[in-house]
Amino acid sequence: MRVLFIILGALCLIGAAVMYSFRNDSHLSELGDVWWIPLPLAVASIIVAARSRS
Repeated sequence: MRVLFIILGALCLIGAAVMYSFRNDSHLSELGDVWWIPLPLAVASIIVAARSRS
């Protein structure tokens, strides 16, 4: 279960970084405006993974 939450947290961080990189693209600027939305899920997943025993 711990690995699942680590992977989920990493994917959320990568997704936020990719969304942030689209800030200057005229067609995908909406993604750049909401890049921060996956960050709470990433933080929560990493905290759950750190507290998980297995």
